[in-house]
Amino acid sequence: MTFSRVRLDHKGIGEIMRSDEVRSVVTVASERVGETLRVSGRTVEVIVQPAEAGKGIRDARPVGRVTVMAVNAHRRELKHGDMARAATSIGLEVGEG
Repeated sequence: MTFSRVRLDHKGIGEIMRSDEVRSVVTVASERVGETLRVSGRTVEVIVQPAEAGKGIRDARPVGRVTVMAVNAHRRELKHGDMARAATSIGLEVGEG
């Protein structure tokens, strides 16, 4: 079997990752996770950071941050997994990272 070499178009992938369409998907997913947590009575802050200008895939991409505004949020997440459950309930994959 012969394998061909594959070259990734990092500039093109970076452009897609910084596109309005990807930002929209990130925004919707972040808001949905936040809303799921709000329904359970949590005070939540949702921030979507815009992509930064750049040319390659390694440049910054849109990032959604969902923050539970509570002193014990981290401890509660470790014990009950509220944020992980909220994310998986809308179809996102949650992994350790």
